[in-house]
Amino acid sequence: MTATPTEVVGPVCGNAVVEEGEECETDADCAEGETCTAECLCEAAAVCGNGVVEGGEECETDADCAEGETCSAECLCEGAPAALGEREFPIVKNPANMKTVFLTSAAGFLDVGSNMTGILRLTAGTPDENGVAQLALAEDGYLAIGIPLGGLGLCMKFEAAGSTGFVDCDGGSVTDVRASRNSNGADPGGPTVFEVTGEPSGPGNAVLDVMVSTVQLDGNSAPTVEECMAQTYPPAEQFVFSTSRIDATIENPRAGTSVTSASREGEAFDCSNWTQADGPGALVSAVIAEDAPIVNIDVIQLLGMGAN
Repeated sequence: MTATPTEVVGPVCGNAVVEEGEECETDADCAEGETCTAECLCEAAAVCGNGVVEGGEECETDADCAEGETCSAECLCEGAPAALGEREFPIVKNPANMKTVFLTSAAGFLDVGSNMTGILRLTAGTPDENGVAQLALAEDGYLAIGIPLGGLGLCMKFEAAGSTGFVDCDGGSVTDVRASRNSNGADPGGPTVFEVTGEPSGPGNAVLDVMVSTVQLDGNSAPTVEECMAQTYPPAEQFVFSTSRIDATIENPRAGTSVTSASREGEAFDCSNWTQADGPGALVSAVIAEDAPIVNIDVIQLLGMGAN
């Protein structure tokens, strides 16, 4: 009769029984300050930040990681976040969504910009730990506005130099903008003053502070971007754009001025599709004209620029 060999079974890590060759099954089986590993052995618990790479750590400083990686707060190496990069922002007139508009209080906030076209090239940096990336113009931009109602056109030049702002990919930043101008009654007034104010806004909202020059083209109610690029511009003035909301106010208005405040909402960007040219996003700002020609009253003009 042949004897059946006896199968020798080693310790089984994870069966809740500390067997020969094992030191533990849970952390409770180890000494204080130790943890039970996946191999059922007790080892000193890793302390992230003590300068020693131990346990399940990959790093203690960035120097412990590969080039281009950083050491996280959990002592793990992770790739450095990438910059959002450049976005071509074509300004498109779409009556279906009314994102690109030129509204004036002189005509009951009729959209007098029947022909509006332009291009901005935005550039955004790397979002910080709060999801906020720096925002600016990558190059000078232009906007052509045709106003058949007045038989004229406007050319606007947006200067890249000195442009600044931010886009908050996670939300929580204040991005509403208030534009106010003291018209000082019949006397010369002051400049338009912009202020970022209001409540925290949602993800993707942005503020862009840029110097803008404007040229009026009499008799040309359908200017092109190419014509606007060829113009000689006067000194620029500050404009602050928001994707969330613009509130415009005239203080001490001229006699006969009936509309002294107005507002308009924009549309947030989508950081996950930042480089999509026709993606979400609409910038809004205001032009406050003191003693405007022809009507001889103070006028609020609301400017909206959308890419789709």
